[in-house]
Amino acid sequence: MFANAAIVLMWKTASEPAEEAKVLHITSGDENPLTYGVWAEAITDHFIHHPVSRGQSPKEPFFWTSDVAMYEERLRAQWGNRGGIAKMQMQQLLDFSRIYQPFTFKEPIYSNRNIRALYKDLNLNEQAAFNMDVNAIEWRHYLTHIHANGLRTYALGGRW
Repeated sequence: MFANAAIVLMWKTASEPAEEAKVLHITSGDENPLTYGVWAEAITDHFIHHPVSRGQSPKEPFFWTSDVAMYEERLRAQWGNRGGIAKMQMQQLLDFSRIYQPFTFKEPIYSNRNIRALYKDLNLNEQAAFNMDVNAIEWRHYLTHIHANGLRTYALGGRW
């Protein structure tokens, strides 16, 4: 969806230059919101089926909180005395918790108004070719099968 929005926006900007920049938010928002609970369940499910350490399932349930300091404290308590790869993986989780903090440790609601308007400007054939309808996102599937695998493959280079 992001790539579709980027292509349409480049075409629109080239053919109809705007006088001012607009923010286009194509994710969870006032339509099809991704809640903290759905995010936590999906990520937990992913790691149960794809553990960080190959061949090992989590020994205790995941701990989720909307407080980033409490999350980091619990993570350090669970992983703090491990060395080597486990220590590096813990640090990656801490880094991700800081990067995603505005989205995962709060329940903000963003407006999808601008992306919705851009999508509605397209004719039916263009809408079919460049889908940007955030209502089409099935969050649990996206998080467990696309987002987490993309992080593993591209952001972490398959090291996790």
